[in-house]
Amino acid sequence: MSIAQALEEPPGTSRRERRKLELRGRILDAAKELFEERGVATTTVAEIAERADVATKTFFNHFPTKQNVVEQLAHAAIEVFVRELASLRTEATALREWLLRFFDHVADSVTEAGPMHREYITEIVHAISSDDQHPGQARQMREIFLEVVRDGVARGEVGTEYDVETQSELIIGAFYSLMFS
Repeated sequence: MSIAQALEEPPGTSRRERRKLELRGRILDAAKELFEERGVATTTVAEIAERADVATKTFFNHFPTKQNVVEQLAHAAIEVFVRELASLRTEATALREWLLRFFDHVADSVTEAGPMHREYITEIVHAISSDDQHPGQARQMREIFLEVVRDGVARGEVGTEYDVETQSELIIGAFYSLMFS
C-alpha cells in the first residue's frame, strides 16, 4: 500500500483538502522510493519533488524539511508494524513461537533490503525513538511486547524472577539492536 493510500481522508473532505492530501501522498511515496533506492542522506529535496512531479516550493508547502518527511514516513511505518505485531500476537500460541516468528520476520525484512533500505530503516527507528510528538506509537509498541510477555507468564512459559517490564524491554532492546546492526 502506498503512503498516499494510507492517508486517511475524513468524510466530507473538500476538494481542496483532497488535493492537498493527494500531493502530500505523492511526495511521501516519492521520498520513500528514493530513500530505499539511494539512501536518505544522498536524496535531495529537489529529487523528491521531481519524482513526485511537484515544484520544490510545493514540497516546502507540505514539509518544512526532508527530516520531517522521514518522520512522517516513520509514523506510517510504525502504524503498520504495530498492526503486524498485534496480529502476530493473536496467531502465535507460545512465547517461543512468537519470538521466533517475530525475529524471523524482522531478520528477513532486513536481509532482503539493500544497504540503502537499511539506512532508511535506521532513520525510521531514530525518528520514532526521538519523537516526542507521537509518544502513543512507542507506547503501543511497548504495550504489545508487554502483553506478549504477560501471556508467556500466564501460560507458565516465562519465569517471574524478573518483572514483565524488564523482560519486555530486553526483547525491545534485541529488536532495536537487530535494526541498527
